[in-house]
This record gives sequence, C-alpha cells and structure tokens, in this order.
Amino acid sequence: MSGLDIPILHVAQAIQLCNSLLRELPLEVEGEISSYSVARGQFIFFDLKDEEVEARLACFMLVNQLQTPLENGMRVLISGTPGLYQKNGAFRLTVSRVQPRGEGSLQRSFALLRSKLENEGLFSQERKRSLPRFVQEVGIISSAGAAGFGDFVKIAQERLPGILFRHIDVSVQGERAELEICTAFDRLNSYYSLDAIVLVRGGGSIEDLHAF
Repeated sequence: MSGLDIPILHVAQAIQLCNSLLRELPLEVEGEISSYSVARGQFIFFDLKDEEVEARLACFMLVNQLQTPLENGMRVLISGTPGLYQKNGAFRLTVSRVQPRGEGSLQRSFALLRSKLENEGLFSQERKRSLPRFVQEVGIISSAGAAGFGDFVKIAQERLPGILFRHIDVSVQGERAELEICTAFDRLNSYYSLDAIVLVRGGGSIEDLHAF
C-alpha cells in the first residue's frame, strides 16, 4: 500500500491495538452452549455454537457474574465484548450477561437453580420465620398497574382494616425486573420497620416469570 507509513508492531502491541478497537463493538449473540467448564471455581469457559452452520464462538466470564445456572445444550442470549486473548491471540467473547432463551432452557435453568439453593439449605423449614399475629405495616413490591397488586391491597384491607402499606413500584418482567426488585427489598428493609414484605405479581408464561 504505497504512500502509507504503516508502523511495525510487536505481537503484544498488535493484540492490544486490536483489543482497543474491538472493545468499541459490544455484541449480543444467540446460540447453544457447548464445552461448558469452570476453572478454579472462578472462571467459566464455554463455546456458543450455531445450529445451522458449523460455527463456534469461544466465551469467557467470571463465576460471580453468572446469575443463571448453565449447562451444555441450553440456548442462550449473551452480551459481551469481543477481543483477543493476550497469551495466544485467540478470538473470544468476554461475557457480561447470559439470558436463557426458549421454554426448555428456562425450565432447565430454573431446575438447576432450585437444586443449588436446596443444597445450600435455603429452603429448609428452620430458616422460615413466623408472621406476627397482628400485622400493621406491610411493604409491597409490585407493578402499580398489575391486577395482582390491586387484588392484594383490596383483600388485605378487607381482612385487616387500618393496615398501612409501603409500596414500591417495580417492573415484574423484562431485563430491569431483577435489579429493581432487589433494590426495592433493600430500600424497604433500610428505611422502614415492617411486619412483612410482600412481592406481588399475577400469572404469566415462564418467560414472563423468569425474573422471579
């Protein structure tokens, strides 16, 4: 390419330059998980494969970033940043978020999570707390427009006249739901002395209920 003064780079410099360019290209990719593994309890490696053509994308993420249990064969949507691994120049995606796609993957993810929490003893009877006999102040986490929210308030007021509600309006499905619900719990626990906190929503498909 005459007329261009192209600098000669060391290998490490070339990889760094490529990574600086690739970091500006965040990706969302859908595919099926294969070759899933966890190294030293901290690092997750897997391939994302395309069912229609022979194509695989190497993926990497940290264990503490994973909010949904995964296994081979699950279909997922991942968000991440492409780049080259410094040691060998291999192309891979550094993943920041994984979302199961399709009813089969959602069901399997739920089963894996439930099994994990059961093994940790989080469903054991001795962890459950008794409700107070006389409930006076209750926190409600729900979408203000949800039919379930209106039904809960109406029935509670009929059974316990004079009950005081502290309501925080949140999304109950979609990408924002998990963070908004967790933040609402923290806020109610931090600012009020409540007899109970109730998380309310109506029914829906497994996709709609995934945040729960």
